Amino acid sequence: VGIKSEKTVIGYVGRVSKEKNVQLLLEAFQKLEQQENLHLLIVGDGPKEMVKEFKKLKNCTLTGFVNNVQDYLRAMDIFVMPSLTETTSLATLEAMSTGLPVIVTKVGYMKNYVIKDHNGIFFPKNSSNVLALKIKKMINEPEYREKLGKNARKTVAYSFSWERSINKIKRLLLKQYYS
Repeated sequence: VGIKSEKTVIGYVGRVSKEKNVQLLLEAFQKLEQQENLHLLIVGDGPKEMVKEFKKLKNCTLTGFVNNVQDYLRAMDIFVMPSLTETTSLATLEAMSTGLPVIVTKVGYMKNYVIKDHNGIFFPKNSSNVLALKIKKMINEPEYREKLGKNARKTVAYSFSWERSINKIKRLLLKQYYS
């Protein structure tokens, strides 16, 4: 996707909007040391004034809308979902399915499938300082990052498989039918 492979890529996929709180990710990213070794990859689009802020940063790529999200996920080393509100967060599940460690807010259904220090980590909403510390930990501890990524992949492969989903739907339908 045009980012040098020696860079550590911190990424996000989704709308660039206030409720997704992507501005907080930008703030946290700017607090990180060794900027020359880092790249912020934002896969999505949003209002012109917000997009302009990301484009000011030389080590940031904002893609706009893309059809090939998987190519961009493969370029990432760390995935961040800074949302203030969320339902399931398909973007987070997609990132986990590719083996990415995730850093997320404890909102929506993410708090049920992200398990601290097993397949991802949490940070408090609206805390760019804590988010920067969590990103720094992942950058500085590649073994930890790799462990979280492997477990993230296993979580999605097991908990969100088609077979498991179909069986759950069958159970719910049977329960409804027979009650």
